[in-house]
Amino acid sequence: MISAYIYSRYIAVKQSYDSVFAHVVVYFELMFSFVIGALLHRQNIKGKLFIRSLKDKNILLIVCLLVLVSLKCFIRTMAFDPFYSFVFIFLFIHLNVKGVFRSFLYFMGKYSMVIWLTHSFFCIHLFPKFIYSFKLPLLIYATLLLVSISVSVPIMKLSQSVAKKLRL
Repeated sequence: MISAYIYSRYIAVKQSYDSVFAHVVVYFELMFSFVIGALLHRQNIKGKLFIRSLKDKNILLIVCLLVLVSLKCFIRTMAFDPFYSFVFIFLFIHLNVKGVFRSFLYFMGKYSMVIWLTHSFFCIHLFPKFIYSFKLPLLIYATLLLVSISVSVPIMKLSQSVAKKLRL
């Protein structure tokens, strides 16, 4: 919340988005979401996060998640982000996911770091004209995701073989 205030009062007004100060503020702002995720993961492993009354209530959880995502669309302040992150992860952990969707989530989880690290390189530096040639945001997202996945699989295989050879 503090970083959002600093960003809105000092950085956005002067449009100094590329200053060192702006990067430090964004770093702490993004770090907060990662810390929330790590704390929730830790509590989930210990079994302290799970509420038994929410077990097998997927419809209620999906409705709550949809309401939360709708709120996020209408409440566009960064002060809502920590609350949103916490509640979204909390509700999603209780969701009983099965079948193809579960396999898809495992696949995305396995390659998510490489996808995250490479996606901006593809959309900004390497293929911006190709990726943004699809005018609809959903098509742009799908194209960028497909390009990032198609590159992340060989990168992971290469990193695993290098780790084996180095015995890491």
